[in-house]
Amino acid sequence: MAASMKPRKGRQVMAFVLVTFLVLASGIVWRKSYGFTEGQRLRELSERRTELDAHRTRIEGEIRSILTLRRLGATVEKKLGLRMPADTQLIWLPRPHADSLP
Repeated sequence: MAASMKPRKGRQVMAFVLVTFLVLASGIVWRKSYGFTEGQRLRELSERRTELDAHRTRIEGEIRSILTLRRLGATVEKKLGLRMPADTQLIWLPRPHADSLP
């Protein structure tokens, strides 16, 4: 009975401490690398959202421009008696980019 009740030896305690430290350190490294990966993914999604917002704004501007032209065309035809020119008579000027505006 005395043989089974031996106090733990220093080596066993040290091995247990080292294994525990290794497990904890591995968990911390995994958590940090996972956080870094998720941070990169969030930055990419944020950039994509910014691009999509800019695209939506550009499309909304084009839609407003087209709707204004239709409304203006109908008013001009009705009140002033003018007619819509043929496609060969139209000259479309490109809209300036936001980068070139002051």
